[in-house]
Amino acid sequence: MATRIGIIGGGVQGLSCGWYLAQHGFSVSLFERGVCGSEASGASAGLLASAGDSHAHDDSTFSVLRRHSCALWRDYAAALQRASASTIDYKTTGSLCLAFDGDEHRHWQHHDGGTGVPLDDEALLAREPFVSRDVFSAVYYGEDSHVDGRLVMRALSKAFVRAGGHLHEQATVTEISNKRGRVSGVRLADGTFCACDFVVVAAGAWSGTIDGVAQACVVRPVKGQMLSVDMGDKAYVRHALWCLSSHRDFFDTFYMVPRSDGRLLIGASVEDVGFDKRVTAGALHALLDSAVRVVPALQACPVVATWAGLRPLAYQQTPFIGALDGDPDGLLYACGHYRHGFLLAPYSAQVITDMIVGEVGADKKVAGGVA
Repeated sequence: MATRIGIIGGGVQGLSCGWYLAQHGFSVSLFERGVCGSEASGASAGLLASAGDSHAHDDSTFSVLRRHSCALWRDYAAALQRASASTIDYKTTGSLCLAFDGDEHRHWQHHDGGTGVPLDDEALLAREPFVSRDVFSAVYYGEDSHVDGRLVMRALSKAFVRAGGHLHEQATVTEISNKRGRVSGVRLADGTFCACDFVVVAAGAWSGTIDGVAQACVVRPVKGQMLSVDMGDKAYVRHALWCLSSHRDFFDTFYMVPRSDGRLLIGASVEDVGFDKRVTAGALHALLDSAVRVVPALQACPVVATWAGLRPLAYQQTPFIGALDGDPDGLLYACGHYRHGFLLAPYSAQVITDMIVGEVGADKKVAGGVA
């Protein structure tokens, strides 16, 4: 009998783990409380910022981890697009951190160990001709990239099922069971029990609400509001842009991310309001005002969508990847990644896969050599 693995959560972490594990021949069942990609992963801008994110954890070890996982994305993206026969709009154009004065420039240049390349106003305008002339300078992070998060989620769902995974949506896991010191399965809200040899908790902001998870698995939601505008064929923004904010009640930094279809994503607020996903006028005003200050031409662009997601923030801002002390054997975690869920997806999936393969072996090699 194939080793049975249950994954709780159908976001980028859960589906990435499921895809990797299914390629090894395991019997993988993924349980999603709603629809895959309908929470934080679907709301994400898909930024793969190895250095440009001012909200990145300051710990140097975590910075190295971000850069390592960012480097994994090229092969991960290629394999995912092959496995799903679809595109994810993976762009490797880097990101620009903009400064309106010398203090802001020094902030970005110092960030993440000074790995960015400083650009004066002339070099910046060559890359971004529609940026306001009030922008003083920029720092370029060439390793940064971005994807369309919603396309990634669709591709992961296809790749997971094509690899032999079993996808269960509208299936809420309420309890993780164990027997004699090892996980034995999961119980759903409707009372169904599903036997498992391993369970991977990847339920985002809801990870800590499941009976049977470790007390140390403390994950809370942090609301992020976003919007998109239609640039048409104007290409007012050509790179992912990061800027410091003058609306500190809602966010310390904000970003703008262009899509191939002409949309521009603008985000995101940072709000500690529990599981409230309502979009508010104040946050949208702050985002639009900030974006137009940087690229004045955006004021003529129609707003096409607004939304909010709940980022999963782990205790001490370090994600849970692997096993936790005191848990039954076979219980693993891939949650609490906060703003770095997409960036760290290949790394998390590799760690979880290596741990399970290391314990029980594998039935076949991974297609494409990704995992």
